[in-house]
Amino acid sequence: MRAARIHAYGTVIDYRHEDFAAISPTVDVVIDNIGGETLERSLGIIRSGGKLIGLSAPFDTEAAKARGIDAQFLFHQSDAGRLAAVAALAVEDRLQVVIGKQFPLADTIDAFRLLLKGGARGKILVRP
Repeated sequence: MRAARIHAYGTVIDYRHEDFAAISPTVDVVIDNIGGETLERSLGIIRSGGKLIGLSAPFDTEAAKARGIDAQFLFHQSDAGRLAAVAALAVEDRLQVVIGKQFPLADTIDAFRLLLKGGARGKILVRP
């Protein structure tokens, strides 16, 4: 994905190829689905009184609060109805899962390293 204007509401930035701090030096809201270092760097561009929403994993919100930023982890929990809908899509062969990378069981540590590094596109599979 390349930086693209989305209506009048903001800009989408490809964090892998663009320095988001240089493109948007101060923002009101960051919705982070990467976590780790990217989430930490995001703290530097959110104005005091702004909001940080983390989607990838719970994180320490104290550093954000010290800067006057409302930081929250958004967690979604499925229910039986949603899971049944996903199962129906799978049975109908309409569910498409993107496999980013596969590892043999002997390389499980490498799979976890990729997962912890962040930025993987698609699911990471470990196969026997």
